[in-house]
Amino acid sequence: MKKLLIVPFSFMCLLVFSSLVKAHDLWLQAQNYYLDSMENIEIKVVFGHNFPYEDILIPKKDISEFSYVTPEGVKKSVTNIWESIKGNRKREYKKGSLIGEIDLSKCTKCKEGTYIIAASRVRKGDKFHVPSGKYGKAIIIVGQKGTQKITKGGVL
Repeated sequence: MKKLLIVPFSFMCLLVFSSLVKAHDLWLQAQNYYLDSMENIEIKVVFGHNFPYEDILIPKKDISEFSYVTPEGVKKSVTNIWESIKGNRKREYKKGSLIGEIDLSKCTKCKEGTYIIAASRVRKGDKFHVPSGKYGKAIIIVGQKGTQKITKGGVL
């Protein structure tokens, strides 16, 4: 009787814990979320389990969209993107992050205000993969002294 219960119990455990394998998160990290003036914004796209540390490098080709919205509501693509590889390159996957740079100092039409930066990784399903989507965003405030200050710990 006990041997008959082992098979269904093992199958249930397999189902429950197999969903945890796909539990990767995508998030965006900025060095500073509150800028005093129009300057460079450097954003890291990080993927994996180990927030806030860089975990699994997503190649540039796997990012579906990497863009930002200006205070006027205009959506623009982040074009200056490179990969930052960390650790041992011989592993099954590389550690690191994808870095995007937005140079507001060269933008003549950019204004002070709130910039929303977003990145996504969307995979279409096939016979070997389930469709999935991961999304991340960061809010950067430029100028506007005396307003709310956003830090890595939350809103102050």
